[in-house]
Amino acid sequence: MRIFDNIKRTFGKRELDKLAEHRKHIECKGFQNSKTIGIVYDATHENAFKSVKALIESIKKYDKNVHSLGYANLPELANFHIQPKEFEFFCNKDLNWFKKPIDKDVEKFCNTNFDILIDLSLEDYLPLLFVVAMSEAKFKTGRYSKTNIQFYDMLIDISENHSMEFLIEQSMNYLKMMNPKF
Repeated sequence: MRIFDNIKRTFGKRELDKLAEHRKHIECKGFQNSKTIGIVYDATHENAFKSVKALIESIKKYDKNVHSLGYANLPELANFHIQPKEFEFFCNKDLNWFKKPIDKDVEKFCNTNFDILIDLSLEDYLPLLFVVAMSEAKFKTGRYSKTNIQFYDMLIDISENHSMEFLIEQSMNYLKMMNPKF
């Protein structure tokens, strides 16, 4: 079984590499000048969902349009995933055999031309990397990892504190510092 999983992972990584090669023009407006923000994250556990929900509420105070997409590394969505109607989720049943999302909500999210896409995942999950790679976002930021450099425009090093809260804090700090001149 482990050999079969490794084969699927290898095919998935090849597909990801092809997507990364086709990266479009990067445009950084900075947080202040951005109107739309997308957030992707590992939503397997409810505490991560609560952290993202709090982040979205704080971003909306800046009059930003925010959309989130959570990946639950589970066969089916849990009860806390189903209740909040304004949040989108996908799970393992929404993936093809090499872990690429095939859900219509994921496709819609990826086709949205966000000014900023923030990836808050703490691990390199293939389904979330596919979302980042397929995203039409103008600027992408996420956690630094040697294996995911090609997918992001800005990487956040969280080696001193490997937590979602720290990643959120650092991501927002750096995004707010960016103020490009037009």
